[in-house]
Amino acid sequence: MICDRNYFVYQPLLPEVAAGTINSQDAVTPLRRLLPRVRVRLAEVIGVDLVRKQVQILQGRRRIPQQIHYEHVVLASGQVTDLSRFPGFSDHSLTMKDLSDAYRLRNQIIRCLELADVTEFPELKQQALTFVVAGGGFSGVETMGELVEMVHRTRKLYPGIGEADVRFVLVQRVDRILPEMSAKLSRYALQNLTRRGVEVKCNTALKQASAIAVITDQGEVIRTSTLITTIGNGPAPFIRQLNLPLERGKIKVDGTLVVEGFCDVWALGDIARVPLADGALAPPTAQYAMREAYCVAENILKCMRGESSQPFAYKPRGMLASLGNYAGVAQLYGLTLTGLPAWLIWRGFYIS
Repeated sequence: MICDRNYFVYQPLLPEVAAGTINSQDAVTPLRRLLPRVRVRLAEVIGVDLVRKQVQILQGRRRIPQQIHYEHVVLASGQVTDLSRFPGFSDHSLTMKDLSDAYRLRNQIIRCLELADVTEFPELKQQALTFVVAGGGFSGVETMGELVEMVHRTRKLYPGIGEADVRFVLVQRVDRILPEMSAKLSRYALQNLTRRGVEVKCNTALKQASAIAVITDQGEVIRTSTLITTIGNGPAPFIRQLNLPLERGKIKVDGTLVVEGFCDVWALGDIARVPLADGALAPPTAQYAMREAYCVAENILKCMRGESSQPFAYKPRGMLASLGNYAGVAQLYGLTLTGLPAWLIWRGFYIS
């Protein structure tokens, strides 16, 4: 296993780390503990020579280039944040990908509250207390839910800030939030966030961001000092350099998860465009990625034995999302749950 960090991050728990609901160590697991029979190498992958069958890495503090030979290579790099299509986002937005992002968000919120508590300028106070999240999928909704909880819990320590002074805006490009879940659970999530003071703007996209405002495609200017983005994912730089078939930033694989045109290059997870038997594509969730990994492992063994590979097939058990404030939504084995029961299942599943 070659990775540029020696721990695995449970990204759905990052909003709770930022809010201080859980400790940071509860959201990460060391790779060597998670993979006891795997040799882990801390290095940055910069390329893959598909002809010589070598993975090119940079190693150590001096970043010395090295090559590692392979018989089979599995590309499971996930996707990285790519905000190049959104003017101003790279310089003026926060992401939620790693522990450092959670810490940055927490510090930003505290800075805004400190400023808003003492400033004598109403426009500056309004700007500091307006929090915008771009993206209404799992990451965006979970981030907003914990953000609302943290701000309202913390603002009570600031006598100059009232509940009505704080504004939360969730911007979603499509017509509903949590589009991966059923319409019923999407409506419940919308009602829950709205009841807690969140403005949800569906069928809306952000066009531009600056240090003091964001502009939507409807022409609305929202003055804010805090923009959190959960959109704009793309392949890692070394993936772009490979001569592999890509579609919308994902590597095209066949039903057995081998990269089209190769017999020794495999891809899975967020970085792969995985076809399912019904003609749909596998969603970019951990639940599917874990089962894809089992399939790839079995197929590599079959190739080494000279046997035929098996196609990937998986029936999902359900989906979970946290809304903060001890509320959640869940689809499990055909059943739907909302509120505290869904949140307890969500929390128990991820902590375990």
